[in-house]
Amino acid sequence: MDNVANGQDVLVTSLAYTPFGWETPAMAVTMSDGSVAIVNPGDPIKVDRKADVHSIAQKPTEAWVVAWVPKRERLNADKTLYSGGDDGALCRHPVLEPQAGPKVFGAADALTRFDRDRHAHISGVVAIVPLWLFDKNEILLTGSYDEYIRVLSVNPRIPKANVKAEKKLDGGVWELKLLERPSKPHDPAGISFPVLASCMHAGCKIVEVRRHGRSEWSIEILASFIDPDHDCPLYYASDFQVASNDLRIQDMTFVSTTFYDKKLFVWIVEKDKAEEKDKVEDKEVQSETEKGPEVEYQGIEGQVVEVSKES
Repeated sequence: MDNVANGQDVLVTSLAYTPFGWETPAMAVTMSDGSVAIVNPGDPIKVDRKADVHSIAQKPTEAWVVAWVPKRERLNADKTLYSGGDDGALCRHPVLEPQAGPKVFGAADALTRFDRDRHAHISGVVAIVPLWLFDKNEILLTGSYDEYIRVLSVNPRIPKANVKAEKKLDGGVWELKLLERPSKPHDPAGISFPVLASCMHAGCKIVEVRRHGRSEWSIEILASFIDPDHDCPLYYASDFQVASNDLRIQDMTFVSTTFYDKKLFVWIVEKDKAEEKDKVEDKEVQSETEKGPEVEYQGIEGQVVEVSKES
């Protein structure tokens, strides 16, 4: 196994496997020295290539996140990585396939070819989620220390990100996680993406990112969770478990963790009782239209699970 940091006092800050189904498996990693690397996950594990990417005033700074863009065969697109770092830069890395030879990722200098955008984010980029949409542009969700979640549209031929929508979540948006993949990514009428966000001192939030038609986007907060008995927790990671096949938010169980006090929270989203009553009263009307009003999730229940190390 290779030492990705070459024996230096450097941390691996994130990793991402190629999406399921790709012929060439690989793993991308970011490091605290600002570098991004592609790793061969075979036996033995080997670093295929590495490049210094993120810096401030020509000094290396942390690269925090990396993500693969979903493969888009019908657009004949190359494999692509995005990385974000403390410098506020969103970097796009084309990873080219070789013309001949074994199925490996491109030339040794592939990661030195990247496009950089410093205009979309005011502070460090710490979360990147490419969306499964088959547009000509690459559509990304990003989270930043500047407390905003954003929808970005990136033209692969131009190194600039166009902000389609943004929403302030009142805390550094450290992690973003899709609660489900869209069932109709080609639907021009619109599609929504429920997202779980870990927002550091602002707790955790569930947001809906929605595309209206082909070009308009919106972001709405559906629910929030934070420990009311703690002055300033830092929520860095969250996940969820689905209880049924319909993927309704109220049927999910969520877990979140805080940094300094080492707590694990288990919480659920409750439907507002008045909303539920209105649904019952309007049942006859809804059966005729086969579509009811939007359900808002207002109530939050949280349970603290103490996590301790064994002595």
